Amino acid sequence: MVSERFTLAALQYRARGGRLYRLAYAHGMTPSALSATLSGARRADDDEHIVKIGATLGLKPEECFEDEDSAVAS
Repeated sequence: MVSERFTLAALQYRARGGRLYRLAYAHGMTPSALSATLSGARRADDDEHIVKIGATLGLKPEECFEDEDSAVAS
C-alpha cells in the first residue's frame, strides 16, 4: 500500500495548486486509479507508476510504500 508520506505529499502538491489528474496521466496512470490508490481502495504494492509519481513529489522509491502492519502501528 502507499505510505502516509506519499499520500501527504500528494495532498500538499494539490494544495499548492497541482492537479493530481495531470500528475496521474503524466506517469501513465488514470486519475481514478490514483484516487483509488490514495484512498486505500486499490493496492499499489511496488507499482512503477507510484514510484514515478513519488519521484515527482520528491520521494525516494522506498518512501512511497509501507506494509499494512506498519500502517496499522502508525
